[in-house]
Amino acid sequence: MSTLTLFLAKSSLRLSKTRKLRFDYIVMILGIIVSVTVVSAAVTLFEGYQHTLKEILLESNAHILIFPDYEQALSVDKANYAISKLMSQPEIQSIHPVYSNTAMIEIGNKVRSCFVRSYENKDINNWFNKYIKQGSRKLESGSIIIGDILAGDLSVGVGESITLLYPKTEVFSPIGLVSLQKTFKVKSIITTGYYEMDKSLIIMHTDDAYSFYNIKPQYTHLEVNLKENKINQVNEIAQKYNGILEHNFTLQSWTDINGNLFSLITIEKWLIFLVFSLLILIAALNTVSIVSTSIIDRKKEIAVLRTIGINSKQIKQVFYIRILTICLISILIGLLLGTFVSWLITKQSFYQLKGDVYFIDKLTIHVSAINYLAVFLISVLMVSLCVKIPLRNINKLEIINVLRGT
Repeated sequence: MSTLTLFLAKSSLRLSKTRKLRFDYIVMILGIIVSVTVVSAAVTLFEGYQHTLKEILLESNAHILIFPDYEQALSVDKANYAISKLMSQPEIQSIHPVYSNTAMIEIGNKVRSCFVRSYENKDINNWFNKYIKQGSRKLESGSIIIGDILAGDLSVGVGESITLLYPKTEVFSPIGLVSLQKTFKVKSIITTGYYEMDKSLIIMHTDDAYSFYNIKPQYTHLEVNLKENKINQVNEIAQKYNGILEHNFTLQSWTDINGNLFSLITIEKWLIFLVFSLLILIAALNTVSIVSTSIIDRKKEIAVLRTIGINSKQIKQVFYIRILTICLISILIGLLLGTFVSWLITKQSFYQLKGDVYFIDKLTIHVSAINYLAVFLISVLMVSLCVKIPLRNINKLEIINVLRGT
């Protein structure tokens, strides 16, 4: 590209009092800005949803679950054996034995199902501490932590008592099944932001769980949490642990449990990106008519440039640089505006996600360089192709006839 071409392109971009931006150019600019804004805002919000859901699931659930092989419960000795084998592994942040089960909650005339997770005293300062919004962070014997949606449904607050029920299916009486029951005091209310957990979770001491379920000390599984920089390598780590434990346990990683969910979300995000990219294509197609009109309006200038020795290729480059520069600035403005619009959407209270449908109940944003690069590149590609199409008309101009005015 010659210096003359760059000079002519730069000169054509200058505006003055007598030379203002035409209306059709304003429409083109606004079309590109609006379309890029919509696409970038949609992708940023979807990325925020995926990032927030993943963060909550990884913080409120173990990265690797270790279950006993061919047994319903994990004995204390077998749990200690597994812990002793794995504790020396450098990628492990924590490992806790857990007993979990289901139960029913009765308060007044309300009965709800719940999921109980119990931890030992030494493990009580666990992942859920950061999510406790009401009450004490110290869980004492005879008390429980309850999810905020479940607490709201039962109209129960911190300091109040609830009764847990558990039907013993193996024990019958003349009036039917015998139910175990015990009253607990609500010590804290937890808000994870994950709907399914907040509407059913109960956390208690393992001692209380053994007493309530009338069982000897045992566990259902071990929860292994990895260091943050090792979470994405969880499948390889799980395979390594399986070998260390000599295949005497069943291991499940968070990708085994939630992998399909995140794959579906990723597919949906890029489908939305592709569909909304049609808006950019529509805006880019507007440049075809604008370039064609510009060639017709400036055909005398083109003819003069041809007569002084500037070839068609250089003239095309002048038009191309001029339109593409305007479009590039419009795309960048659209990307910035898309971030601002998505941020505004997260701050509004008119519409919020339904937790029972979308798992979480809040809109968030997450700025991803890959997403922005994808939006930028697809926008530039569409605009570049649409600008090039009408430039072929420059070759068809009859210079002599243009100079004659015919």
